[in-house]
Amino acid sequence: MRKSLENALWKLRMNVLEILAKEEKGASDMIAILVIIVILIAVAAVFQDQLRGAIEAAFNKLITFIG
Repeated sequence: MRKSLENALWKLRMNVLEILAKEEKGASDMIAILVIIVILIAVAAVFQDQLRGAIEAAFNKLITFIG
């Protein structure tokens, strides 16, 4: 009886550790995504005029191509 209880507790501990490991990976992925978004926003803010000019030029070419 004691052996089966110890085995059950061991399995429970392993399951909890696996769950925690998976949750930590998800949290680090979320932080990585947030850092990338912040960097993209910063780059867009720094190069705002150049980006606006490039987008306007692309749309003007598209409008003249369409007709």
